[in-house]
Amino acid sequence: MSPKNEKKNFVLDTNVLLDDPYAFYNFDDNTVIIPLIVIQETDNNKDRQDAAGKNARDFIREINELRKLGSLEEGISLMPTCNGILKILSANKDKKLPDELKNSEKGDDILLSFMLSFKEKAILVTNDFALQVKASILNIEVQEYKHQNVKVSDDLYTGLCERVLSDDEWNDYLKNKKLITSEKFFPNQFVKIKSQSVPDAEDYLIYDNEIKALRSFKKHQEVFGITPKNKEQTLAMNLLMDDNIDLVSINGPAGGGKTLLSVAVGLHKVIQEKKFSKLVILKPTEPVGRDVGFLPGDLHEKILPFSHNFMDAFDFIFTNKKDVPGKGKKKEDPYFELLMENGVIELGSIAHIRGRSISNAFIIVDELQNVNKSVCKTILTRTGSNSKIVALGDLQQIDANYLTPRNNGLSHLIESFKNEQEVGHITLSKGERSKIATLAAKLL
Repeated sequence: MSPKNEKKNFVLDTNVLLDDPYAFYNFDDNTVIIPLIVIQETDNNKDRQDAAGKNARDFIREINELRKLGSLEEGISLMPTCNGILKILSANKDKKLPDELKNSEKGDDILLSFMLSFKEKAILVTNDFALQVKASILNIEVQEYKHQNVKVSDDLYTGLCERVLSDDEWNDYLKNKKLITSEKFFPNQFVKIKSQSVPDAEDYLIYDNEIKALRSFKKHQEVFGITPKNKEQTLAMNLLMDDNIDLVSINGPAGGGKTLLSVAVGLHKVIQEKKFSKLVILKPTEPVGRDVGFLPGDLHEKILPFSHNFMDAFDFIFTNKKDVPGKGKKKEDPYFELLMENGVIELGSIAHIRGRSISNAFIIVDELQNVNKSVCKTILTRTGSNSKIVALGDLQQIDANYLTPRNNGLSHLIESFKNEQEVGHITLSKGERSKIATLAAKLL
C-alpha cells in the first residue's frame, strides 16, 4: 500500500472541466495532468450558450493566464491557490489499446491511449460512466470527480418525515392542534404523525421554527380550479400558497403535478390575489444540446418548443376554470394571448437571465436538475424584491451529460437551503397524470 503522503498524478477528462473549470485547483499538493485532447474538446464547447459553454470559456481563460507562469509541459506551480502542479501533455496513440479501440478517433479512446502510455502511475478522473467502465477493463485506475457533489450525510432531503406519537403526545396534539417538541426538524419540514395505539389515526403537521413546534396548516381544497389529488400535492400547495416562504423546491417524477400546481398557484397569486404583477417561467435549453438562437422567431417563439409542459398546464387550467372574466376556453384563445401581450405571463430562457433582476413576480424555474450549481446560483441571485421563486425538477431525468443526481443545481439547492426559515421543499413520489404515465416512470 502506498504511503499516505505519496504524491499522485490525476488526469482530468473534459466533462470534469465543463462541470468545474477550476477543478485542477482541488487536488491538494498532487500533480494534475490535462491531456491536449481535453484542451481541444473543451475548446470545441466554448461557443455553447449554456453552463458548459461558459465553463469552457472560463477554463481556457484561466489556462491562458497560467501558461504565462512557465512551461505547461514541464509543469507549473498552482500556488498560492494550492500546492499542486499542473501539466498539459500530448496524448499520442499507442498500440497498447485493444483492436476495437486503437483506430478510433474518439476523444475518450485517445484519452485511454494516453493513460496506457503514461510512464508514471496516474488516476483518471471522469464523470463519464462509459469511460469509467472502459478504463476499468483496461486496468486503469479511475474515479469520479466528487468535489461538485452536494454533501449529504444520508439520503437527499425530502421535506417529509414520519413520527409515531405516544398517547399523551397524541392527546396533546388533538387538544392544542400543535405539538411542542425538542426534537430537531428543519424549518417548514412536514411531519406525518401517527398514533401509537389508535389504528389509522394520522395527520400531517409542519414544523414552525419560530415557536419550535409542529403545528397544523391550511389544506387548500382548490386553487385556480386545480385540486390536489394526494397528500404530497396538498403539502406542495401549502408551500406554494404560503406568502412567508420565498423559495420553494419540488422534486418529483413525471406526472407528479409539479408544473400544474405551480402554474395554478402562480396564476392565483397574480390574477386573483394580485400579490405579484406577473408570472415568469424560466426553462433551460441545455437538454436538447443547442442554443435557442438556432430556432426561428423572436425570443418568445424560440422558447415555446421547450415549454410544452407549461402550455399543456395552461391549456388544462384555462379549459377547466370557468370563473375568470374574459377568458377563452383554450390556450390559443384571446384571454391567454392577452395575458402574454400584457406581460402578465412571461416565458424566458435561463440562458438569457444573466444581468436581470426580476421583481414583483411569481417565478417558476423548470428542470433545475439540468443545470449545475453555478447556474443555479445565477438564477437565484436574479430574484428581486417582492418575488417568490419556485424550483422544479426530477432527479431521475437528468439530460446534461456532465451532471449526476449529486452535482446538479436542484440537489445543491435542496440541501443548501433546508435550514432557512423562508424556504420549503417537498419531494413528490406519486404520479397522477395517468396510470400509464405512472407505470412508465416507475418501470422504465
